[in-house]
Amino acid sequence: MKTKVIEIVSGFTHDVQVNTALSLKPFLKYIDEQVTKTSDNIKAGFFKYIAERIHRLPDLDKPIDLEEIDKYIEPFEYIYLTLLPPAIDETKIFWALAVPLSPVMFYGTNAFYDFILNDAGAVRGIIKQQDNHEEKEQQRLSLIYSFALRYLYNYQLPINNEIIQIVPEEKTELKKAFKIQFDTRYLELKYNGEKLPDIPLNDLHIPNNTFDKEALNKLQEILPLKDLYIEGFSIVNFTDITASQAIENIKNIIVNLQPQQMVYDEVIESLKNLIGVPGVYMRIVPMLKVNDKLVVNSFENLNFKIKEVCSKYNIGEQFYMHEMEEFSKNPRLLLKKDMDKYADKKNNIYQMFYKMGIMSMAVVPIIYQKKLVGIIEMFSKTKNAINETTITALEPAIPLLEQLLQTNIDDFEIMLDDIIKDKFTSLQSSVEWKFNEAAWHYLENKRNNKQAYMEPILFHEVYPLYGAVDIRNSTVERNIALQNDLKTQLNLLIKLLSKLDIIHHLDLIDEMKFKANEFLDNITQNFSGDEEYGIDRFFQEEIISFLVHFQQTYPKSHDLISDYYLSSNPKGIGFANRNALENSLQTINTAISNLLDQMNAELQNAYPFFFEKFRSDGVEYDIYIGQSITPNKEFHPMYLKNLRLWQITSMAIIAKLSHSLMAQLPKPLQTTQLIFIHTNPIDISFRYDERHFDVEGAYNIRYEIVKKRIDKVHLKNSSERLTQPDKIAFVYFQPKDIEDYLSYINYLQKQDILNDDLEFLELEELQGVSGLKALRVGVNLHASGELLPKDINAFASAF
Repeated sequence: MKTKVIEIVSGFTHDVQVNTALSLKPFLKYIDEQVTKTSDNIKAGFFKYIAERIHRLPDLDKPIDLEEIDKYIEPFEYIYLTLLPPAIDETKIFWALAVPLSPVMFYGTNAFYDFILNDAGAVRGIIKQQDNHEEKEQQRLSLIYSFALRYLYNYQLPINNEIIQIVPEEKTELKKAFKIQFDTRYLELKYNGEKLPDIPLNDLHIPNNTFDKEALNKLQEILPLKDLYIEGFSIVNFTDITASQAIENIKNIIVNLQPQQMVYDEVIESLKNLIGVPGVYMRIVPMLKVNDKLVVNSFENLNFKIKEVCSKYNIGEQFYMHEMEEFSKNPRLLLKKDMDKYADKKNNIYQMFYKMGIMSMAVVPIIYQKKLVGIIEMFSKTKNAINETTITALEPAIPLLEQLLQTNIDDFEIMLDDIIKDKFTSLQSSVEWKFNEAAWHYLENKRNNKQAYMEPILFHEVYPLYGAVDIRNSTVERNIALQNDLKTQLNLLIKLLSKLDIIHHLDLIDEMKFKANEFLDNITQNFSGDEEYGIDRFFQEEIISFLVHFQQTYPKSHDLISDYYLSSNPKGIGFANRNALENSLQTINTAISNLLDQMNAELQNAYPFFFEKFRSDGVEYDIYIGQSITPNKEFHPMYLKNLRLWQITSMAIIAKLSHSLMAQLPKPLQTTQLIFIHTNPIDISFRYDERHFDVEGAYNIRYEIVKKRIDKVHLKNSSERLTQPDKIAFVYFQPKDIEDYLSYINYLQKQDILNDDLEFLELEELQGVSGLKALRVGVNLHASGELLPKDINAFASAF
């Protein structure tokens, strides 16, 4: 036992001022009562013995000054003997005496002081730094008022008079959890006011067995702290609750889990505290599968550089994945306490771990409803650090991990399904209800009729909107890029052949140089597909086999030919122009596509509609809106008008966006913007074989035909294309079709979004289509109007 005054939670006693005195009077009263009350001879003799010795000591009925605490070691020992069994090992119990309702300790077990104090005899900083000011104040007030209500009013509230203290171990990464309980049996309270006030106890709000701030404020008004006087001492018991707290933490993580939220790091921290073994690395691996094949990323979050080890020791990642696959077929506990025994075995997964310095390990399967849902991997660089005891310590957490891993698998499958719906099929949320309805009817019919079939998915009288953003002269740009790259490749080849001819002359080299020069001369603006095919055959059938043989036969040529391969492969300068073009196309299309997706998500909140994008050298989209798509919400023409205004505005934004991107593109490209105006409603149906929506009926098909033929239409009696960079083109049939659009254009011109250069145009006749008309208006690329995103340049720079 030791006597030393320490404050284990800094500031705790100073934040809440209450009159207290450290005194042995309540304990002396208790001893005297036991002497007269106890009928058991052995107990009575014990209490009589304690009473006789403690009453010999002077001044025990007076308050004790903490500075003179050493004078009272003998009565403290009597208290210890009275309250704890004599046979208890005081080196293993955290027990102490404290100032009334305060974490100021003055006498306790060796185990308590060894835990609280560091080697220098000071309170460990990791203990004193716990909890914030407000929490400390509320805890102390709760302790005081729960005691006062019980003592003065005989009102026992279900207040939790304990403090949970999380204590990080100073030399490991582990954390211990302790429950600090205050025993108030040897405290007395006096009220110094004139009359004990009435307290509306039923009105006090005590959520989760804790006074809330409002209740504490109310109690301080009615029963001020200055009127309370507490004397005696508290008994403090520290109980190690690390295991139960770790389980509770994992429960809370699962309860508050959000879809697709990754919480394994937090769970692992709790599991490490649960097993209590320092230096153990852990990983939770869910058994995620795609097409019944594991897609475990086995090389993340392991704290060991597995990839480097695999490379250093020539161990392929596929080897590790193969072992995972085999384990999933026959899941069982794997425990290796001493990896030395496996050091000499070849082609063994344990040898790989041994080379990483792992000396003990375990793989614990997690089974949910007879199915493997994941594993826990544990590794240590110390022999026997992971053993049967370690595995047993995990058992309380296994049911929770089963739930967590199954939830993770479910989320993964839902995420895949959402991506498939969003990226690969036309099944969108606005029309999904129709598919759900059809699927249910199919199941119902199948139950009663073996000839059940999927009913047609039809939407009648929906209004179509079509828009297309095209890359200006993309076909011409592709041809130019191809020609320039072929010229580069042929020149590289001619230079290489000249150098090889010096190493070893062959007439065949001269013949190859002749062919290469001839191909080079034939690359012109009218370069044809046949000529491209001829050059490709020349490289594939003649050059490659020749270079392979020459490199093997004449070692001096090795570096020259290797350098040529580097330059002429798809990432080398022989593909530089095509790569620059493709990168530019990809940048523009991704930016436009993402912008449309962002706008679509916002517009769907107003009134749901069907939205579908197509990507080629540009981006096209179809929109269908109408009552049949959203039967549960009344359709009003204003929703259609809103979409038409959005369509023009979005094209202006896209034109501005593509213009902003030009400076950062490896190959500067321009876009053109086209809108086809069709004011009459049409019918659409889902094609099960092609997995997309198409128009229905002979009249409606005309709409689809026009869409496919207007992208490169010319002005009537002219070679000029309708679509031009930095402009929006509108194609229509009748003047009444554009009445609303003219109003929108005028509005956007007044907003300084569009230029004041509107053109009314006639278009050439197309096959099967005549009478087409058009509008064309320029976009103000320097607009600062409200309808254009203020961060358009920032959006562009992201690509």
